[in-house]
Amino acid sequence: MKSQRKLSAIVLGLGILASSLGVVGAAYASSITTYNTCQLLAWTPGHSFASGNAWAQGGRSGCINSAGVTVNLWEEKPWNFDRRLATGTQNGKNVKFTVYGTITSSDRGKRFYTETVSTTGATRESARATFN
Repeated sequence: MKSQRKLSAIVLGLGILASSLGVVGAAYASSITTYNTCQLLAWTPGHSFASGNAWAQGGRSGCINSAGVTVNLWEEKPWNFDRRLATGTQNGKNVKFTVYGTITSSDRGKRFYTETVSTTGATRESARATFN
């Protein structure tokens, strides 16, 4: 009888330990998932030669903390420093905004991209777009 009680106590103890580890594991996995969902956004820029405008849209999404976000519209210049056409900054957990720059017909055939920078140190660039 004593050995049966000891065995029952051991099995019960292992069950409690296993369920506790499951709860701790689930909480740990949940915190990882929450952390990994915060991301910077940088969409491919657009333009209209008719209006003389170019734009870039960026931001951050799925974040639980507040941070500053800067969105830049750049002209890619091989063998030289890239030229910034527009920039803007906003603060928040989840922000999405557009910056506008000026282009002319002399910008035809050039490549442009969006860059989003966070005060957390993260940076993201969009795909390059050739304005035709």
